[in-house]
Amino acid sequence: MSLAKHPHFGGGIAVIGAIAYGVNIPAARVAALGGVTGSNLGMQRSVILLIFLLLMSLVTGRSLHVIKGERGNIFAAGLCAGVTAVCYLSSLSFIPVGIAVALFYMFPLFLILLSPLTGGDKLSQQKLIAFVIAFSGIILCIGPTFDQLDFRGVALAAIAALSCAFLFIFISRSKQDGLSQIFWIQLIALPILTPIAWWTGFSTKLDIINVWPAIVISALGFYIGFACQVVAGARVQPATLGLIFLIEPVISILSAAIFLGESMLLVQYLGISLVIAGLAYDMGRDIWRRRNAGPISA
Repeated sequence: MSLAKHPHFGGGIAVIGAIAYGVNIPAARVAALGGVTGSNLGMQRSVILLIFLLLMSLVTGRSLHVIKGERGNIFAAGLCAGVTAVCYLSSLSFIPVGIAVALFYMFPLFLILLSPLTGGDKLSQQKLIAFVIAFSGIILCIGPTFDQLDFRGVALAAIAALSCAFLFIFISRSKQDGLSQIFWIQLIALPILTPIAWWTGFSTKLDIINVWPAIVISALGFYIGFACQVVAGARVQPATLGLIFLIEPVISILSAAIFLGESMLLVQYLGISLVIAGLAYDMGRDIWRRRNAGPISA
């Protein structure tokens, strides 16, 4: 059996993507505080990624053509990607990272609730229990201070969560090649990011120079995370994928503690333990069910 056909390959790729996305968030916060708005950061990294993908296509000879019947999924995924990036990154300008993360990470719940309506997993007790455990851990991890709420940030983070849920669904439906899928999703998202970046004011050269390390880290985290999301999305059901990506906020908190000097309380360590417990419960039940179902053919 090749590595790509291993039953846990998709889950492993998803874990890598979640870690990369997690590192991206604290870096994006640093960039936002330095004057680079969410829409500006999203636009800049999309342009760079598109140029890179074009060069890769030319060097490798891989076509970026969209196969028949996939245009609808790709277009919808691109719209969702643009809305998610703009709303999530922009919410960081109005509310603390912890609260933005808590609201955004309602998207696995949306995935679980929407899954039966989109031909995915049935709404099982296992998924709901796993989500409740893991999401409770996230709340403990971030310890949001709700007296700092700004309605604009709350609305943006909530819209981003719903849009992200649909992004997972459309990616999982697509049979498009990964390289071209990422290219077209980003190309479709760019017209959403650019006008909003213009409206909020383009970042100055001085702003970019002052926070360029944060921009680079955020961009690399996004690129790796998004590529892993696309690869895993073709192999893992959306609801399960959403649960795995609950690792992301844990990584964000740990990254902030290590690299930004933010202290962690005992309750946050308890929260991390709950997230891991929720994921372990869901994955353990899946492994147990597969083993009882008999051997898996290569």
